Amino acid sequence: MPGYQAIDGVPVTANEWLLNDVLKKEWGFTGTLVTDWDNVGRMVWEQKVCATDVEAATVAVSAGNDLVMNTPQFFTAAQEAVTGGRLDEALVDAAVALAGEGFSTATLDLQGAQITLVEELIATGTPVIVVLIQSKPSALPASLLNAAAVIEAFNPGMQGGRAITELILGLIEPSGRLPISFARHVGQLPGYYNQIRGQHGDRYADLTQEPLFAFGEGLSYTTIEYSDLRLRSTTMKAEETIQATVTLTNTGGRPSTETVQAYITDTVTSATWADRELKAFTQRTIQPGESVDVDITIPAAHCSIVNAAGHRVVEPGSFELLVGKSSRDHDLLRANFTISG
Repeated sequence: MPGYQAIDGVPVTANEWLLNDVLKKEWGFTGTLVTDWDNVGRMVWEQKVCATDVEAATVAVSAGNDLVMNTPQFFTAAQEAVTGGRLDEALVDAAVALAGEGFSTATLDLQGAQITLVEELIATGTPVIVVLIQSKPSALPASLLNAAAVIEAFNPGMQGGRAITELILGLIEPSGRLPISFARHVGQLPGYYNQIRGQHGDRYADLTQEPLFAFGEGLSYTTIEYSDLRLRSTTMKAEETIQATVTLTNTGGRPSTETVQAYITDTVTSATWADRELKAFTQRTIQPGESVDVDITIPAAHCSIVNAAGHRVVEPGSFELLVGKSSRDHDLLRANFTISG
């Protein structure tokens, strides 16, 4: 990201020698250069090295900037520069234009022509991998789910590009799991896995209440089967520990680091409470064809609720331990136990 500063009187955004000759050619940089907030506009109204927005757009693109952030007038200015013969259209085609930050959207949809672009790419029959780089989960249309894969990268940091590349090439095994649920539509919000029981109905008239992607979900390059969930004891006191074991089998052809998730359901509570809550998780690397036993321990004291008096307590009664690969019902094995008074 070219900063606000100037070097020897030349704003970094306008420094063709620095961006093109040194960074891209001499150093071999092949990434995307994103201007800082309104760097192109600042050359007109703050640094005053360009007389017009058309001149600033011409200078910024010619210098090697690929993506212009939060200079709304850049789009029309760049078009005018091309039409007037001041800017080679090929340079604009080689760059990526128009981006911003600090603004909210009323929907969770992908903005601009992104959906159309992906749909047309998928329609060619070429395998397409959708990589989402964003700060919030998007509501994706059904057409995008026809992609070969969807990678939620959130904001992956400086090494994010390398990590995504290694993931796509199969050099590393995906082991991340969603820390948030993805809504199918903004109208589903709020949507989180540990909702309080007793909501009105379980679906909309025109849409399922199930999320598009659920808390804890995530795929790998192999398949892991869960079986034989068993408790060491089905009755315990609040000061004791829930001890369980589940068998995992790698039924695919590649090793995998599986994230085993353990949820608790208090079947009857004195005050309304969450249907399930994540209480523990552990990771285990499993080789192709291998079956392993994974131990799970949860202090019974963690099976608490906040009662009507505002006190956090463990209420004696029946509970369920749910173990699996995500928070979805069909991904979970169940075992019943009782906490005595």
